Amino acid sequence: MEVRDIITKYNFPVPRYTSYPTAPNFKVASSDVIYTDFLREDKFLSPISLYIHIPFCPEMCWYCGCNTQITKREDLIEKYIYALCQEMDLLSNRLGRKLTVNHIHFGGGTPNSISVNEFDKVMQKIHSIFNILPDAEIAAELDPRTLSDEMIDCLARQGINRVSLGVQDFDLEVQKAIHRVQPYELVAEKLDKIRNAGIEAVNFDLIYGLPCQNLIKMHDTIQKVEKLQPNRLSVFAYAHVPWMKSHQKMIAKNPVPSPASRLELMLFINSELKNIGYQMIGIDHFAKPDDKMAIAYKEKKLHRNFQGYTTDTAQNLIGLGASSISKLDSGYFQNETKISAYQDFIKDVRLPIKKELILTEEDKRRARIIEQIMCYFEADIPDDIFLSIKDKLTPLKEDGIIILEDRRVSLQDLKYSPVFARILASYFDKYFKIAENRHAKAV
Repeated sequence: MEVRDIITKYNFPVPRYTSYPTAPNFKVASSDVIYTDFLREDKFLSPISLYIHIPFCPEMCWYCGCNTQITKREDLIEKYIYALCQEMDLLSNRLGRKLTVNHIHFGGGTPNSISVNEFDKVMQKIHSIFNILPDAEIAAELDPRTLSDEMIDCLARQGINRVSLGVQDFDLEVQKAIHRVQPYELVAEKLDKIRNAGIEAVNFDLIYGLPCQNLIKMHDTIQKVEKLQPNRLSVFAYAHVPWMKSHQKMIAKNPVPSPASRLELMLFINSELKNIGYQMIGIDHFAKPDDKMAIAYKEKKLHRNFQGYTTDTAQNLIGLGASSISKLDSGYFQNETKISAYQDFIKDVRLPIKKELILTEEDKRRARIIEQIMCYFEADIPDDIFLSIKDKLTPLKEDGIIILEDRRVSLQDLKYSPVFARILASYFDKYFKIAENRHAKAV
């Protein structure tokens, strides 16, 4: 079979594996007791990570798959920020001690949708509740369209040392089709101001598989990326899940690339970025050779979490804010996703834990296999798991997708590994069942 025929054969809906087990397997939590009991364990004397979710955006981008609320009402945002700070106080009161933090990530939504004063309040609360290490990485996702000079100064003053700019595509026709118009000149201007403020580590988010995209337009976008020289890029395949995100139905006004065209775009982007000096990392990240992520990849220290690939070495991550997920060594705990219900938890002096999943030892071992596949396209397999899965892997071996020998599995063709990695990982996912309305397809 030709490679493209094999890809078509295996092009079924599959998770992105930013966690294992994946979020659809989480169960309703009866209380926050298990969560707080785990946090009191001695292992939390070592550094942890924080994820802070800011769910607001001033308008909806039609491709978006995030947990967001569209608003420009300052009173609603202030109310949420107050609850977020209260959540930190509740956590602190339950623990009775300060945890040490080596990594903080502000995600959304749009973190720069809140005011400078509100961002200052959140950072002041973080510093009062946690011990932030001097060399901690503090990162924020930003929308260039609404990023003010005052916010850039605030970010620098508060110690933000890495930012991620949502670019998606520099072509105007594509931008109109996804309801996110932001000229190249605007991004270049904001980037200059960010760097002048002393924030040198910059990531761009790009997306392929969007309406109106083609190779010519993508070549132009990559040329503009080369001019701006971000340290890293996250190049995601558009995940079309309108059954989960109804606003994505607006995308259908313009034709999206076919699976074959998406594959062509992916291969083109990977080649173009390599030609201008970026190291490909995993299925969708790129970094300059001197970037910490490229170094971690080379030293086999790369990890994967809900933000994608990361150099963060902390074993435990605490999520704060509506819908955020905490990843502890013992399990996953997700906050209430609806903002009003999240605030009700806080009013009732309860941590807003809505779902949980307690990890078994087998879960942890399978998670390590899946993370290695997603990061390095290969993994060693423990004997018992190998014996349980060997027969299932045979078709992948016969179709030339994998090499299987001595309890070790690896993807055979690195050119197509970004497609097959998620598929291979799913074979080690004991909870996975193919379902059309649960995940986006592999291609």
